Amino acid sequence: MQLLADAWLLDLTPFLQLHSPGFLPGFGNLVSVTTLRAREYHYAKHGKNSFYHLETINLLFPEFRFSWTETKVASTPK
Repeated sequence: MQLLADAWLLDLTPFLQLHSPGFLPGFGNLVSVTTLRAREYHYAKHGKNSFYHLETINLLFPEFRFSWTETKVASTPK
C-alpha cells in the first residue's frame, strides 16, 4: 500500500489472483468497496430506524465491474 498526496494506492492483483477461481468467464465480476466509517454509519443508522434497511439499496459504496483473463507466463529454466 502506498500513500499518495491525498489518497492510498493499493495493488489488488494478489487479491484478485487469490479469488480468480470464483470469477465467471464472460461475465462482469463485481468488487464493492467500503470503509470502516461508512459501515459504522450504516449500522448506527440501522439500529435507530427499523425502516432503514429498506433504504440500504441506495448506499454509496464504490464498486467496479471487471472481466478476468488469466495469462500464463512461461517459466524460465534454471
